[in-house]
Amino acid sequence: MRSLPAFLTSILSEPLARTERREPDEYIFQSHAGGPVRYTKFRVRVFNPATKKARLDGVTFHALRHSAGGLLRQAGVRTQINQQRLGHACSRTTTDIYGWVPDESEKAAATSLNDIFTTRGLSAACGEVGEASA
Repeated sequence: MRSLPAFLTSILSEPLARTERREPDEYIFQSHAGGPVRYTKFRVRVFNPATKKARLDGVTFHALRHSAGGLLRQAGVRTQINQQRLGHACSRTTTDIYGWVPDESEKAAATSLNDIFTTRGLSAACGEVGEASA
């Protein structure tokens, strides 16, 4: 079972309260018969109208999945947790697909290295090494 973020729980709580679903392992989105919703019907009846209303025409479910995986990685969520949430059998799949590094993370890494370098007095030590070899 996956934990939902609070904002999503808030969004889903009212529609779910109107249903007879009370068990945590029941589908959030169900067919009329109570089973899983078929992708094509969900896409046409729910997803496409929702993306249009949100002015995200053309966004695919898979693009949202990629965004979620990338944002979790950017937020520092451990690869194994991201892997489980995305349903990957292997953590390498998660790393290969969502291993991109946003520009902000690259800049933060450079800043962190600079801070370590300067706060530990390494810059002065490196200057001495450069002077000794000159």
